[in-house]
Amino acid sequence: MAKQKLRRSGAKIMASLIVLLGSLSYIMILAVINGSIGQLFALGVTLFGSVGVAKSIAPLSIAMPWWAIVVCAVGCGVLRGLLRYIEQYSNHYIAFRLLATLRDKIFGALRVLCPAKLEGKQREAS
Repeated sequence: MAKQKLRRSGAKIMASLIVLLGSLSYIMILAVINGSIGQLFALGVTLFGSVGVAKSIAPLSIAMPWWAIVVCAVGCGVLRGLLRYIEQYSNHYIAFRLLATLRDKIFGALRVLCPAKLEGKQREAS
């Protein structure tokens, strides 16, 4: 008799969690959008930093004024931080809501199983 595989695959676990997500899917989409746009703003910080370095090396090759480069770099950094905060808040909200749902399901199953298990323990003690 072959040993059964007791573990579920990662794909099956993820699929069941996505089904469990249900009505929170709009928050997941919000988190993904904020994360993606936040990565673009992180790229903007690097881009405007390199524009500043290029302007310091060859001032006539970059037509953008210094103040605009600094404002764009700092603005991208602030927006990146804001979007990162919203993304993390959304992800934590989803995680804690899923944990609450899982906790309710687990304790609901334990409440059903517990009386039968306790009854068997009392018989063994007698």
